[in-house]
Amino acid sequence: MPINSVSDKEAILDFIRARKITPSRGAELMGMFYIDFIDILAEEQVPIFNYDPDDLEEDLQVLEEMRNEEESDDDEESSERGGIKVMSVKNKEFVQHLQSQGLSRSNAETIALAKEQGPGIALIDEEPARTIAKQNGIKIASSLALILQAGKEKQITSVKKALDDLNSKGMLIAEPLYRKALELAGKKEIRSVKRKGAKIRKAGQPESRQKKVSE
Repeated sequence: MPINSVSDKEAILDFIRARKITPSRGAELMGMFYIDFIDILAEEQVPIFNYDPDDLEEDLQVLEEMRNEEESDDDEESSERGGIKVMSVKNKEFVQHLQSQGLSRSNAETIALAKEQGPGIALIDEEPARTIAKQNGIKIASSLALILQAGKEKQITSVKKALDDLNSKGMLIAEPLYRKALELAGKKEIRSVKRKGAKIRKAGQPESRQKKVSE
């Protein structure tokens, strides 16, 4: 069955679990706003952050390289680079091609724009968008890496709390990735996830979610 012709909820969730389409592409196929689709993903225990845990170390290295490059620039160059710029993708056909590979429009445009602009970093959290970006020679980082960096620089008080906040809002982190993030944050003790029958509570998952899963 062609990915882009799928409209059945269970089939879409299976594609997301298998990393064949991004969660945001799943929302598009369901004809839903992403923020509403997140509730469905949480209820079905489908993580949004679900990539190889070792990739998180690579993301951190990319951010560190970027920080070193910024520090090597003088104040004038840094100020010229600052701020937010709104840009449009020129290669619309490439965007369509990426969408045919299971990416949402936002994922596809991010990758296409990064490819057009040259050296830089794209912030991408979803698979298979991360893999496809790398295949196109694009350096990527992630929201989880930014959280870890913020913890390292003492910009936030607790990495674990930041990760748990994501989980509690339904933006679930795959358990191996969650544990890897805590490990990289320097946590010496990681609480084991207790499993009993159908009662499975992901790290940081709210009580209301747990109840729904067990019913």
